[in-house]
Amino acid sequence: MIEKKIKENRSVEFKTSLFYTAGNERSGEDQIGVIVRTLAAFMNSEGGDLYIGLDGKGTPSADITAEFKFMNHYPAYQNSVYSFGEDGYKRFIQEWVAKWLGNYAVTLLTFEFFNEGIIKVCKITAAKS
Repeated sequence: MIEKKIKENRSVEFKTSLFYTAGNERSGEDQIGVIVRTLAAFMNSEGGDLYIGLDGKGTPSADITAEFKFMNHYPAYQNSVYSFGEDGYKRFIQEWVAKWLGNYAVTLLTFEFFNEGIIKVCKITAAKS
């Protein structure tokens, strides 16, 4: 849970979804790429926190549990190794980070899932590399 109202800054970023931009303009690898690049930027600076499920103002916007199901119905991920739930979501992100940034980058990430009201949010903390 978010203890106090936080704002985006050099070490805090909000994304509404792992797959879609806030305006639903892009999907798939484009948005995942944005997320991986954000984590890389945190690793290359002082570290930071990325929240998935919050809009640009830090307001809960999209319950990521819907993305758990989406992953198993999206053609590129059907019949994949990703399971429903938090573990599959985490593993999916870790595999994309490893693919783009290398295995060491995955060791710099910690994941936390929490409910903000009725919305489930994923917080990824990227340590400085």
